[in-house]
Amino acid sequence: MRNIFLLILILFSVTPYTCLAATYYVDKDATGNNDGTGWADAWNELNQITGLQSGDVVEIAGGTYDSGLSLSTSNVLIKRTTNPSYAGPVLIRNTINLAGSNIVLDGFVDNGIKIKLVDTGGWVDNHIMRLSGSYITIKNIEIEGAGYRDCDASRAIQPSGVDGLIVDNVYIHDFSAAAIRLVGGNNITVQNSKIHNVMSAGDPACQAARGINVHYEHIAVFDGVSNFELKNSILSQQYEGNLAGGWAISVGLMSGGYLRIHDNSFFNLMTPVYINSDGLGPVSEYTVNGNTFVGYRTPVSGTPTSIRNNIFCNLDTYFSDSATRYAYTGGSHNLYCDDDRYRISYQSAPSSQVLAPGEHPFIDYISDWRLSSETDSGVNLNSPYNLDIEGNTRGSDGTWDRGAYEYTGSLSQTCSQLGGTCCPSGQTCAGTVQSASDCSACCTGGT
Repeated sequence: MRNIFLLILILFSVTPYTCLAATYYVDKDATGNNDGTGWADAWNELNQITGLQSGDVVEIAGGTYDSGLSLSTSNVLIKRTTNPSYAGPVLIRNTINLAGSNIVLDGFVDNGIKIKLVDTGGWVDNHIMRLSGSYITIKNIEIEGAGYRDCDASRAIQPSGVDGLIVDNVYIHDFSAAAIRLVGGNNITVQNSKIHNVMSAGDPACQAARGINVHYEHIAVFDGVSNFELKNSILSQQYEGNLAGGWAISVGLMSGGYLRIHDNSFFNLMTPVYINSDGLGPVSEYTVNGNTFVGYRTPVSGTPTSIRNNIFCNLDTYFSDSATRYAYTGGSHNLYCDDDRYRISYQSAPSSQVLAPGEHPFIDYISDWRLSSETDSGVNLNSPYNLDIEGNTRGSDGTWDRGAYEYTGSLSQTCSQLGGTCCPSGQTCAGTVQSASDCSACCTGGT
């Protein structure tokens, strides 16, 4: 009898997340009861989502949704559906507000959910995604801004005091203000993501008239953030023949912990890693390891506790605006490709590798920063620095390569990267090849 009582007690003490979890559905084309309980009766819009409990899952069918999502329930998963009868690109034309804890918003595939506000002209001040609470994950999402406007204040992601925030495989592009602006929060990670074209330097007269201060960082880490990590990501501006951009990451007044920036590519940015005038704050670890910097004025500011295994590359042929700019020499085991300006200083840096004027180590200087061959061996580092930007294990071939990409031997290239002439008339390149000798393997179509 006692054993039966214990069994009943165990069954009724299981968390609601296990016992009561339900799956709900959103489908623009559903014509049933629209109560979310099945695909036939799915909600038609995101603002109809209601009554969720801890552990619930919401699946979204392919389609365009005009309303936004406001959610305060904790322990829920909102995702693009994987059901092949309903799966497809999801476009949300309104804002997202997540205010609970342990919430996951997942597009499931690359750019599986795209968020882009309806452009009504004028200034755009709405932040597309506002986050509060804790342990929120944003994954496989594309967020597109309204493009360059001198005085827009719209941001892609605006978290406020979110502990345990993870931004994973998110593509943010075409914003005039900061793409991600962090205020407070502990243990925040941005990984496997791409941020492109955060263009505006701001219009001071417009800003003064509107009483705002537009920041144009890709990522702003401000006011009480502790333990921030940026890894395995690409931050870039559109190539326009000069340094059109500002800061990739701007940091000020962190409250402590670490600032880790590793295994990223930075392209065509004025100061990719910038410690602003407020100062870094009481951070015990500031590391810049295994990154690739191409096109800059000052790639790294402040005084990192470790700055190793990076590539700093500034060739006048591509970036004439960088002619008087200087890479960081305070670390060790970094690779420099530059013209003649600072070669003596670079050669005197500890364990540096300095290429001849005009040379670079990449497949393509503008568009493909994978290595065309091994670099001189960098210094072996432990986790979290032992995987490159693509997840390859560092040093598995005996050489710990410098820069964001580990050289993996044979290189996959498209026909266009090999000169664009390998495909017969009427065919196009679709895929990759290992060398010019089998270039035709990528050609499709035609007869």
